[in-house]
Formats: sequence, structure tokens, C-alpha cells
Amino acid sequence: MVRVPAPVLVEVCRDSRRDAAIAHLLGARGIGVVPADRAISQAAGHLLARHGLSSAHAVDALLVATAFLLAPSAIATGDPKDIRLLTSSLRGVQVIAL
Repeated sequence: MVRVPAPVLVEVCRDSRRDAAIAHLLGARGIGVVPADRAISQAAGHLLARHGLSSAHAVDALLVATAFLLAPSAIATGDPKDIRLLTSSLRGVQVIAL
């Protein structure tokens, strides 16, 4: 199953043309959106604190926290540097650079 953390949608939803493609993808079988609940949000805050990062990295931290709490997980990203920093102290989360 492919899980998409809800905060990631903030970064990818930009216009109706792009949103239509995203909606199509999210409607496919085996793909689900994971809401940022209290446990995920608190874990993300702890990751930011652990690595001395500002809230400018909040979406990345929410992505990593979601993956960690659903581990074993893999994160496919075009931003492997920041994601690898946030996953450096975690087990069960693999980072795949696109």
C-alpha cells in the first residue's frame, strides 16, 4: 500500500491541472492519505527539535514522522538530503532519491 501524508498535499496541490492529476492518483486502488494526527504531529515536532530545524521543515518532519510510525516504510523524494537528515536517527525508514 502507498500512503501519502496529508501535509505533503500542501506542497503538491498548486493549480487545477496539477490537482486533477493528483486526485486521479489518490483515487487509485492501494493509495491512501494519512492525516497528521496528534502522535504524528508530536513526533514531527520532536524531530525538528532533535535536529535543530525550524518550522520551515515542518512538512518534511511530518512526512518522516508518518513513515516512522508506519514503519517499515520507504520515502521516495526529490529532496533526499533533508529527508535523510531527519531519518538519520530512525530505524525502519528507507529514503529513495528520485
